[in-house]
Amino acid sequence: MSEKISLDSSGYNDVVFKGFINDKDGLNDIDGFPIVGGYRDVSDLVSQGYLFINTVYKIDGQVDRVKLFEDLNIPDNQSATSTLGAT
Repeated sequence: MSEKISLDSSGYNDVVFKGFINDKDGLNDIDGFPIVGGYRDVSDLVSQGYLFINTVYKIDGQVDRVKLFEDLNIPDNQSATSTLGAT
């Protein structure tokens, strides 16, 4: 299951969709969009400057998904919703 969408800020307010964070075995892409890594890769993606957003998977699992997202320790300035909303 995809858990996050990763974005790469490429100057000014331009944002380019780069792919999904996904730990599901055997997937290279989701609907043609690449898997850029799994949970273990998040710290590397953070250091590369990626922005992240938590996607809706299913309504009844949101508490667990929010906790998972928070446990990844992504800095607030790399949250796509807060970063892009602030510009």
